[in-house]
Amino acid sequence: MGRFLVNSTVGVAGLFDPASRMKIPEREEDFGQTLATWGWRRSRYLELPFFGPSTVRDAFGIAADSPLQPVSYVEADKVRIGLTALNLVDMRTRLMAFDSLRDEASDDYLLVRDTWSQRRNFQIKGGTGGDASLPDYLKE
Repeated sequence: MGRFLVNSTVGVAGLFDPASRMKIPEREEDFGQTLATWGWRRSRYLELPFFGPSTVRDAFGIAADSPLQPVSYVEADKVRIGLTALNLVDMRTRLMAFDSLRDEASDDYLLVRDTWSQRRNFQIKGGTGGDASLPDYLKE
């Protein structure tokens, strides 16, 4: 909330990001993390079309988060579709650094599943790492 207030006022309606210079932390939380905090710890891994790696818990989280996305309130179809496409391009761009790692992997599925699961556990525990352990094949 603090970042939003600073960037929307001092940052001229969000055009600038003075909150970063003020060292206000940026946090991305979602309902899947909330469900994990409320006790739904382990869940089956799945690959969702257009959404990528997920779990059953996080799929429910995506369904709960989607009505809260600001893009869903844009009434002009062309603008909403354009913003959604831009978001997908941005997501793909962030994943491009991962492509070379996937090309070198002996089992692409296991690599994605395990790295995604470890990252998700790290996010749920608030960046502390907690008691997450490495998979057996990484210990060798």
